[in-house]
Amino acid sequence: MGMEKVEELAEALKAVEDELNLAKRVYLAFPFIFWSFAIPFMYLLELTLIKYAGLESDYVSVTISLLFVAWFLIENTRVFRKVEAIERVLGRRRERKLSYAVSQVLAWFVAFFIASYLYGTGGKGMLLFVGLALLLMVAVDLSFHRRVQSEMVLAGFIILSSTYLADKLPVQEMAFAIMVISSAFSFAAFLHIRRAMRE
Repeated sequence: MGMEKVEELAEALKAVEDELNLAKRVYLAFPFIFWSFAIPFMYLLELTLIKYAGLESDYVSVTISLLFVAWFLIENTRVFRKVEAIERVLGRRRERKLSYAVSQVLAWFVAFFIASYLYGTGGKGMLLFVGLALLLMVAVDLSFHRRVQSEMVLAGFIILSSTYLADKLPVQEMAFAIMVISSAFSFAAFLHIRRAMRE
């Protein structure tokens, strides 16, 4: 009878660990989910304010971008704390490295400067910026943690390869870029959560 209780307890603990791992992976999909809705919403909000409020395009774009980045950082910090709490329950600790955070930020800056230099701030520039930034983030993860998020690699390649089509389809270039990026992020989030459900 004692052995049966021990086995039941072990199974219960394993089930709890599986659920915590699932929750952790869902939390890690948060950036994809956030930006898949935020990017098209920002674009529509910018067009609306320029059209009906008479505001300057550059001012509106920068202001909206900064507000959404700030919102993302606040929400992502909450998510990260949840992940840390889950890892503490699982007996793991995520080591915080300043060099890792700096490398992530630099990846976005490098991608931005390359995209701006090659294509400016239009649709092609946005596709190159986001796609290249994602692949550079993969390189950072590989360098620091010896891991590769296949979802991020796929999203990066989808966005980057779409640069070729940006001015060849009967749709406004920036609108095309917004659709591609949002779709790629949504697809990556779906794959992330599906993998979590199957593990």
